[in-house]
Amino acid sequence: MIATLYHAKYGFGGNGRRSLVSGWSAEKKRIWSIGTDSVLRLPCPPATGDLQLELSLMPFTFGPRLRAQRVAVSVNGHHFGAETLCGTTWLGVRISREDFDPAGELVVHLHCPDATAPAAIGAGQDDRPLGFELIETLILDTPRLAPFPGRIRGPLPIQIYTGSERDREIVHAVTALSPGDLALSFESLGMNCEFGLFQRECGVEPLGLLRFAGMSFRDLVQGLDSGFLGIEDRDTLNCRIEGAIPNWIIRSERYGLEYNTQHKASSTTDEAVIHEQMRTLPFRRSKLLDLLSTGEKLFVVLRPQGMTAAQALPLMSVLRSYGPNALLFVSEQTGHPAGTVRALARDLFCGSMDDVEKGAGVDDRPGRLTWLSDSALTAWMSVCANAYRLWREGGGGADMASQTAGQRPKRTRLRDHS
Repeated sequence: MIATLYHAKYGFGGNGRRSLVSGWSAEKKRIWSIGTDSVLRLPCPPATGDLQLELSLMPFTFGPRLRAQRVAVSVNGHHFGAETLCGTTWLGVRISREDFDPAGELVVHLHCPDATAPAAIGAGQDDRPLGFELIETLILDTPRLAPFPGRIRGPLPIQIYTGSERDREIVHAVTALSPGDLALSFESLGMNCEFGLFQRECGVEPLGLLRFAGMSFRDLVQGLDSGFLGIEDRDTLNCRIEGAIPNWIIRSERYGLEYNTQHKASSTTDEAVIHEQMRTLPFRRSKLLDLLSTGEKLFVVLRPQGMTAAQALPLMSVLRSYGPNALLFVSEQTGHPAGTVRALARDLFCGSMDDVEKGAGVDDRPGRLTWLSDSALTAWMSVCANAYRLWREGGGGADMASQTAGQRPKRTRLRDHS
């Protein structure tokens, strides 16, 4: 069971400002880190397992002049490495019981070497060296992690996947599944349409809430944590026309989620599209919640901007608060060839891809509105086959689902979703 021990918000009216020690600028609506070093002092409530500290941060960036901020995290003198932040995200670190005093405090030191004054890069008159906005902090009580030997599987021996008999035999040798059944063993958490297109190339069309959705990482975590409650509310849905072949795009303002409805702008109206989505969204939401409670599929998220284990941990904790779920995060710049998968912890996997920004696009051929490049299709097949193999070797999948059937856990990650 994952339980929330502490939850603080730092925006307007937030309850976290008393935890600020040094290196902060408290504005009416925001808290900015100032200079290269900032310190928080957080309570350390009694815990039955390990602690997981999660921080929601928005780096100060300004176009090509400042694309990212590096942030290094230390807790009570223990260093957890540095992360590069390109946009608003969550960071998570696991703190073992041996490294904290249940009767003491957590002193969090955040080092931001790229802090820059807006005035210095033409972004305004502010001469304060800004690092990032602090949005939320969480401290979770999590089950202790057993020692885990890291495992890795390299790319499949497929140069270009064409669906040939040899290609299918290679996939089957690794997974005992056909490409279509392999693709159906995963549930997309969105970020863009690329994995949904991979499933289409495998000949399957699962109905998933987030299959073709785009949204920020922070919105994804918040949406999952609230169970996407009220996603179908009419007052929060908007429609617009977009694309080389104009289609209706739906957007949920509540969750910052949007996707292509696949309805041509010339064939229907925005109101008709919205009312259709209001009918289908509750079903798709219910289907996602059912999957989250069983652990029968491996959840996959693609982050074109890059992702690390520290950034995956908060998403993993949300998934695990529902049930025995596993996460595959796919990213560039992992230091491994495309198609490689590493098992970082039990049920946490990192897949390597090439330039995901060029993996998918729009096609003007009849009946084929989107396409997946040959290199992306090949890499996805390898990533999915390797992740599935590692997942099943660790006891995940159908066996775990049968053990937990009818035992939906009570989620306790957050105390509220306000």
